[in-house]
Amino acid sequence: MPINLLDIRSAVQDYLDTKVTVTVSPFRAEVPNAIGPGEKFTFDITAANANAADGGLKLINVRYHVKVLSPAKAKLIVNNRGAIGGWVSRSGPLETDPELALQSEVSEMYLFPYNLLGATDTKTLLVGETDTLANIEGKALSLGATDIQCDIIADVDINFLIPMDQNSATASRNLVVT
Repeated sequence: MPINLLDIRSAVQDYLDTKVTVTVSPFRAEVPNAIGPGEKFTFDITAANANAADGGLKLINVRYHVKVLSPAKAKLIVNNRGAIGGWVSRSGPLETDPELALQSEVSEMYLFPYNLLGATDTKTLLVGETDTLANIEGKALSLGATDIQCDIIADVDINFLIPMDQNSATASRNLVVT
């Protein structure tokens, strides 16, 4: 069966676009009832990987890209924390991109999860797994509406996709000793 290697690249992007679901939770106001200009709010982002029956693959090096579409309406606040574990906020998708200053207000950031002992590994999305980064902070700036978007950037675990050290089918022949 001939395979065009560029098809693998396209298949990985298609997998992330169609088999991984990313959601942004409802916004929680710091002051109950509504979010007004100058007020802070929190929200969660969740990534859910496809299960085995739907062709799920193990994803590693998971990073979350969060942005505000209308930065004049709201900003994200760099807080680097979660309930268990946390994340490092960076200006770009690479580990070499600069870290953002804590408590700074930004329109876009990339969250690099890390895990504390005993916490769920949010840097990996196993087949069928769902991970949540909780209590991301934001601040409303002016009246009106804007969208806050999130997607993930991840690598397919090549060792899951192409297992190493696998056995072939076993050959045998009956030996008769007389």
